[in-house]
Amino acid sequence: MYSKETRQHTLGLLDEGYEPVEVSGIMGCSERSLRRWLAHMRPNGTVWADHALRNSHKSAAARNPALTYATLELVVSEPVAIFLRTS
Repeated sequence: MYSKETRQHTLGLLDEGYEPVEVSGIMGCSERSLRRWLAHMRPNGTVWADHALRNSHKSAAARNPALTYATLELVVSEPVAIFLRTS
């Protein structure tokens, strides 16, 4: 995930006249991400899709009630699951 500052910097490069393919190469992000950030910036004045959530992966459960319910159900049925690590 790119920081707000990095996203704003990439949009600044576009404003300076760099081509999207150049910016994506310089910043290491996809052209799709550039288009998405531009689409959010125009109407909202921010690079985040939802300013309150700031596109945090930590907030995925807040946007998905089914995920919240499934997580709760897993922890209730298998309490040890909360302590498992994937890496």
